[in-house]
Amino acid sequence: MTNRNPTLDASPVSGSRAELTFAPVPLQKQFSFAHEAVGHRKSKVVLGVDRSSDAERMNRPISGAGYTFLLAETGIECLALVRRIQPRLIIIEIDLPHLSGFETCKRLRADSAYHHIPIVFYTNRNAFEDVRGSIDVGANDYILKSAGPGRLLSRVNHWTCRFVRPAELYRVHSARRMLAAA
Repeated sequence: MTNRNPTLDASPVSGSRAELTFAPVPLQKQFSFAHEAVGHRKSKVVLGVDRSSDAERMNRPISGAGYTFLLAETGIECLALVRRIQPRLIIIEIDLPHLSGFETCKRLRADSAYHHIPIVFYTNRNAFEDVRGSIDVGANDYILKSAGPGRLLSRVNHWTCRFVRPAELYRVHSARRMLAAA
């Protein structure tokens, strides 16, 4: 069945009366999943880590995949950077100087302008209380550093892809589930 749009043909066919004709409506441009799925790789990712060795280890897979990598070395610097550039993803450590990762996440979640940005904790701390704390402040994911760069890149791809539900709709409420996935 072809979509037709009724249009008024103003050209006189018989007499002075205009006729009603149907012209085909152009079909909408086909959605290209491959194009859209690759487009997310141009996203900006803010990384809040307190050691340059961690930054280097994380920079390689993230920037190598085409993401723009922006480093914040303190929690306060992370907040300022997020407010300035509106990234697609925030990756932070729990132990940031001046303002902890928990407090940084809590402040970002308190501001409605940033509730849509996913926040991922990337840390060596795997205690149940730390995972529970990250859930309580509004984190979307929790990745252990021991999982390696492949796991990190996989989660970055997941959280920056356009087809993922907005961060505010996808919050994990089970610390055990989040720790098992880390």
